[in-house]
Amino acid sequence: MIIVQLMRDAWFLVKAEYGGLRYKYFISLIMIGYFSFFGTAITGDLFTETSKNGSEYVFQDFFFLSIIPVLGFIYTRKSMNYIREDSYTTSLARMRCMPISFNAIMTGRILQLIVAMLINGCIFFVVQYLMIDGLKFQLSLSMFASFSLTWMGYGLIISGLYIYVELSASGKQYLLFTCIFMAVTIAFSIGCKMLNWSVMRSSLEMTNTMPILTPLVVWVVGAISLYASFIAVRHRLAYRDLM
Repeated sequence: MIIVQLMRDAWFLVKAEYGGLRYKYFISLIMIGYFSFFGTAITGDLFTETSKNGSEYVFQDFFFLSIIPVLGFIYTRKSMNYIREDSYTTSLARMRCMPISFNAIMTGRILQLIVAMLINGCIFFVVQYLMIDGLKFQLSLSMFASFSLTWMGYGLIISGLYIYVELSASGKQYLLFTCIFMAVTIAFSIGCKMLNWSVMRSSLEMTNTMPILTPLVVWVVGAISLYASFIAVRHRLAYRDLM
């Protein structure tokens, strides 16, 4: 009964967050569509050419490493104004005043993330599968699905960090974390280029040789990341002033 009540409260928060979006979701849909079409121009060579070495995929690596975690978020007024209004902290303070447990709040936030990742991720990867010339002949649908799920799992791993900062820091600190993450992503992509190695190329090869195990392992790591975020946020909120 405790678990049932927890999931009921968590799903109530999900519906409260996303249920009233309706036409407002089109803003998020437009942005995801933009990322998707922009991604087809960047990543097309990865799927249709095999002669390149790893150092030539630096832009593809950076694009996927930085954009995929963003798919776990729906763009709303709250997310757009998180710096000026510190909207995440305000929303958290409001929820803490409701007769809903911390576990329900965190579970609801994780469910929001997973729902957004699945919806936006499907749009992102389906557009690429349909728009990249020759991709359907180079990769089977099952292999591309494995590749897509693997990267969505990566998105969950990084989103665990985003959730922690979102619920435990101010809007300005959230922006600082985002800038640091982007800088680390750029440095990592350049490092891969110098080592003549590509994250994108390697992930494609791994999903080709282990189409079930690869996304499964990444999603397990993603679940661990979200659980670690759950514990860390609980510890942080024990002494954080939300006023």
